[in-house]
Amino acid sequence: MISKSSTRPCRVATALLLLASVCGGAAAPSAASADPSPQPEPEFSPAPPLPDDTTWLRLTSGEWLKGRIRGLSEGSLEFASDALGTLHLSWSKVEEIHSNQSVQMALEDGRVVSGVLRMADGRIRWSDDQATPLGSSEVLSITTGGTGGRDLWSGDVVAGLNIRSGNTEQTDFTGRANAVRRTPRDRVTLGYLGNISDTEEARVTDNHRASGEWARLKSKRFFWTPLYGEYFRDPFQNIADRVTLGTGVGYMILDTGRTTWELRARAAYQWTSFDQVPDGEPSSADTPALLVGTGYDHDLTGWIDYFLDFDFRVVDEASGTYSHHLITGLKLDLVGSLDFDVSWVWDRIEDPQPDADGLVPERDDYRLVFGLGLSF
Repeated sequence: MISKSSTRPCRVATALLLLASVCGGAAAPSAASADPSPQPEPEFSPAPPLPDDTTWLRLTSGEWLKGRIRGLSEGSLEFASDALGTLHLSWSKVEEIHSNQSVQMALEDGRVVSGVLRMADGRIRWSDDQATPLGSSEVLSITTGGTGGRDLWSGDVVAGLNIRSGNTEQTDFTGRANAVRRTPRDRVTLGYLGNISDTEEARVTDNHRASGEWARLKSKRFFWTPLYGEYFRDPFQNIADRVTLGTGVGYMILDTGRTTWELRARAAYQWTSFDQVPDGEPSSADTPALLVGTGYDHDLTGWIDYFLDFDFRVVDEASGTYSHHLITGLKLDLVGSLDFDVSWVWDRIEDPQPDADGLVPERDDYRLVFGLGLSF
């Protein structure tokens, strides 16, 4: 017979075994947590925007960019980065923006709103936390720099000079300038192209083309041009002065951030004063004109840009019947705002006016131009 006192040690031993089992089970997680295993890295989040208008921008791919927004037009966001230079990003690829920049935005419903630009998950807050968020697809254009001033302008100036001496004394000068002023709904474009060549005996080239256009955005693709104007002079094509005024419409066929392609059509009136005419012939002509053109721009690499601009016009026979102007070429970014420009120009008049001696100028003029330029 087993006494009660003899069973006590057994009970004590059993209790100790149970306690050890419980303590051992509780210690197991600590041992597991000590096991070194790879942990996922936390998602990157940029620092809050600084007072100097530094902007953080996140693409739909998850990539972050730091810099400053310069504007949005025709679905392309222009973004200036200190490390990468000026980038043209498709607006549909922008997911998030953290900035203290104050901007103006034109919306699809016709409103123009102003405020600090913030965006998350494709939704924009444009003034304060109480403002109703906008969908990024509702934004047609963005401009920075307030309602006026230099920040609304961009463009470039290109100049080329060739001096030859020895058996032939000749100086060739070519100048080209383009400037664009953008507001949320309007775009004003100014352009100039000129060529002068002098030899010991005489001037052999003297042509100048200046143009201006005011375009108003109606949707993301469609725009209309309330006013277009051009002045052209080339005595060697027997044109002393030619002035064209008109209005028209345009459509953006392609806009991917790297590539833009637009079509435009204009109804205009043209006045031409001839440099010389045979006796008894009128010294000027005026005619209605139909102008159709296209503009194409493509970033081949981060520092090489291809451009093409082509316009043709249909007029009456006394004014030349048909003429066109084509300029195409490459712009290479060198250092900072300095560029190297290579362009080819082709001007044609189908029926040029004979001069005082009855000589008919050549229909076609070609020029290959090299120059250094500054972008702003």
